[in-house]
Formats: sequence, C-alpha cells, structure tokens
Amino acid sequence: MKRLTISRKTLLAMLGLAIPSLLLFTVLTLTATADILRGNSTRQIGELADHSVHSLQQLVGRSKTTLMTIAATPGVHNYLRWRAGTEAAAWPEVLGRLEESFLDFQQLDPSIQAIRLLDEEGNVLVKVREGVVIPPQKNQSSAQGPPLVESLKNRNFFQGTMVLQQGEVWTSNMERGKVEGEEYWCPAMVRFSTPLFLPDGRRAGALIINVWGDTAGSLINQLISPQEGAAFLVERNLDQPERNGIYLFHQDSTCQFGNQTGSEITAFQQFPAEITAAWMSEPQGVTFHPETGDILAHRFYSPYDDPRHGWVVVVNASRDFFLAPLATLKQRIFLSTAVVLLFTVV
Repeated sequence: MKRLTISRKTLLAMLGLAIPSLLLFTVLTLTATADILRGNSTRQIGELADHSVHSLQQLVGRSKTTLMTIAATPGVHNYLRWRAGTEAAAWPEVLGRLEESFLDFQQLDPSIQAIRLLDEEGNVLVKVREGVVIPPQKNQSSAQGPPLVESLKNRNFFQGTMVLQQGEVWTSNMERGKVEGEEYWCPAMVRFSTPLFLPDGRRAGALIINVWGDTAGSLINQLISPQEGAAFLVERNLDQPERNGIYLFHQDSTCQFGNQTGSEITAFQQFPAEITAAWMSEPQGVTFHPETGDILAHRFYSPYDDPRHGWVVVVNASRDFFLAPLATLKQRIFLSTAVVLLFTVV
C-alpha cells in the first residue's frame, strides 16, 4: 500500500478541522440569528397588540365622553325642563332642538351610528340614525302626549341603564341587530347609555348612542399591513357560553358573530386549544402556532371592567414575513462556507 505524502496528510488534517468548524459556525450563526429575529419580531408584535388595546380604550373613552357631552347639551336640558313642567316651549319646539343637536353630533363623529332619547317608560321620543331623523310612528304617543318612534322598554340595554346612578354609563355587547321588517343583519354596534334625571331626582329617561363596531376593527388593523399579518377581535365571555370565543372582528366577515348568523364559527375551531385557553384566561401573552409558526400576541381589554367578560385583541404575525431575512442569510452563509472550503482545498 502506497504511503500518503506529507502534503496529503496536511490537506486531510486541514479539511478535517475546517469542515466541522465551518459547519458548526454556520449552525451557530443561523441559530443565533433566528433567535434574534424571533425575539425582535415577538417584541414588535407585542407592541402592536399594546397599541391596539390602547386604541380601543380611547374609542370607548371617547364614546362615553361624547354620550355625556350630548346629555349636557341645551337640547337635552330643554327636554328635562319640559318634563319637569318648567319649560314653556311646546313639544315640537323641544323636539326640533333635540333633532338638530343630535344631527350635529353625528356629523362631528362618524363612529356614531345612532342617537336616541327615551322617556322613563322606554319610549323612544327622538331618534337620529346615520344622519337621518327617524320620524315617530302614527297613532302612537306617550302619556304626556308627544308621538313615539318606538318602544324599547323590554330591551336589556334600557333596563340595565335605568338602574344606574347619575353620571354612570352602561356598555352593551358588541353585536349585530335587525331593523324591523328587514331580512338581513345590520353591521355590528356597541351601545353606550346613561340615565337622565330631573332636578328633584326623579328619572326622566335615558340617552343612548350606537357606535359602529367596524371602528374597533379598523383601529386594531391600522398598525399592521396585510403582508405582515392581521389582527382580529375575539370575545371572552365566561358567563355566556354562546358568546364565548366568537369573532367580533375578522378579515373574513363570514366568521363574525357566529352566534347570531347561525354559522357557529368560533376561535376554538380555528386555533389549538392551548392557544385559545390562554386567550380566555390570561391578560396578555405571546404564542407560536404549532403548524404555521406564526406569532400570536394577545391582549385582553374589558370595557365592562370584568375579567370574565371583554375583548381579546389578537395580532397574528406571518412567520414568512418576519423571518424572511433568515432565508437570505442562509443562502449567503452557505455560499461563504463553500468558497472557504474551496480555497482550503486549493
């Protein structure tokens, strides 16, 4: 058997040392880079979720402020004085002032879908919806004489409002509704309402505003592009199983409000149980989808001040987008490794 020359032995020794070293360096570099990218992406997605929750808080706070501002307008005060018998103006004059005031507020705040003023019996005396005054129905009037638009005395949001104290605000579920006589569901809304009182402390009715639900969806998606991913809104409602896990906002509108539309679609059907369990129990967190690798950051916010009932903001960040630099880095490192090995052999 022919003995190897020193040059060949040296070459084999160099290759035996260089190849494992280069492979180890490549693996360590790629692993470290992936960890850095994943950490940065996770932090960025968490910040997006925080900003989204802050936007929802501002929306709810602004809606409550608008409600109380409307309640303090001269038009509403004229109505209260009229109810107390200290206003000399006739009802048509009081009605006209209210309608004009409500229309002005709708023009100033496009997130408001409707404004209604009810008496203490739940009769709607004034209603403005989507920039139009809804006229009263014929042959209907309250005990004091003014014509009525409709009656909401049996609706839970009216009953919930009438047990509140002055200055308190009742917030409804986000849900769709139906206009009487129409077949299709209306877009989603949230109702904010507050009771009205006469100077002697007697209840004189309630003021209600409807806020478009799509406003919340637009707010949570304004910070993330479709290429990066998407954000959606899930309801946590541990006291109402039929609402727990429903989508309040989703890019696929057919997924929304499965409890009302009959689709029965919930987040539990589309995400693993360990992920949705965190959404329904933890105030915040970040997880990774076991199949797609997508980053899922969630934050819980309750406009009802109830840890069992509220909205879960979920930011779903695409793994392919946020880890795309890793693929480019792999190509460059492998190319560099091959060049180094070639020079070593030469």
